[in-house]
Amino acid sequence: MTSGAGLTRWYLGAAFAVGLAGAGAAEAAPEPEGRWAVTGLLGISVYDATLGQTIGEPWTRTLGEDTLLGLAGSYQLMRFWRWFTLDAELGAGARLGQTEAAEGWAALYLRFDGFAWRERLYTSVGVSTGVNVVSRLPREETGRPWDPKPSRSHLLHYLSPEIAIALPHRRQHELVLRVHHRSGVYGTFNGVRGGSDVIAIGYRYRLPFH
Repeated sequence: MTSGAGLTRWYLGAAFAVGLAGAGAAEAAPEPEGRWAVTGLLGISVYDATLGQTIGEPWTRTLGEDTLLGLAGSYQLMRFWRWFTLDAELGAGARLGQTEAAEGWAALYLRFDGFAWRERLYTSVGVSTGVNVVSRLPREETGRPWDPKPSRSHLLHYLSPEIAIALPHRRQHELVLRVHHRSGVYGTFNGVRGGSDVIAIGYRYRLPFH
């Protein structure tokens, strides 16, 4: 939920600071890379948590009853300030379980990969902004004990903090951990002030480097 936005900013800021502090120790600049990528995702919904709780203490959360299967294509729009990239992503998937719904999203991802250990284990962190739409609302968005009649919307904001790792000599193969988050951004979308989360793991294949 959007109450975790502050924690997300802190988390990304700390990660960027650590990476920038050690970036000078990296022996090589980022090599030219393929711009296109495909990501497959498998996730499970979270029932009783804000976004901050899902990121900070995922092991203490109550898992929901939906499984997310997703596939996304992305294109790197630019690399700037050496260690940052901006990607555009389109994704589609299905929620299987209680919800039984189709889902789609469109987002821009800001990523940072300037960590000092990048020549030993390539690591990137990222966060998105975009929109997400579902054909049927998940249970997490249709009422909880403290909010039995929430505002609802099939179209919501898409915020998705992500960590990806890869072997330096196999950079085109990435293991991805992502929190798939829908929210109303404090009522911006049809008065919705809540949201829902999915914890997802995935595999990303980047087209061969130039």
